[in-house]
Amino acid sequence: MEDKKAAKNSSEKNSFLSNLYLAIYNIVSSAGWLYLLYLVVRSALAWTNKYADLQESRNVYANVREPLKFLLATAFLEVVHAVVGLVKSNPAIVFVQCFIRFLVIWGVADVFQPV
Repeated sequence: MEDKKAAKNSSEKNSFLSNLYLAIYNIVSSAGWLYLLYLVVRSALAWTNKYADLQESRNVYANVREPLKFLLATAFLEVVHAVVGLVKSNPAIVFVQCFIRFLVIWGVADVFQPV
């Protein structure tokens, strides 16, 4: 009987710590994406010829490149969360989703210069 109580208390403590960690992770991640949104809006407000600059998205990627790459790199923590069981997701699917996003930014958008 005592073993069941100890196991239940340990499970509840682990669950609380896992939920706390995930909440902090999501808050920090959200703050990062809000910062990226701020950079995009700030870039757009600096445009002088609104229509032409909008067509070219002038300087937007240049202004958000480094924070975006950092956020996408930290998104691989989502794979770790799935592997260790913090979230009920298939690690393979989460890996593919993160890898494709990472590939598009690091392997395509960052390699080729705008036309």
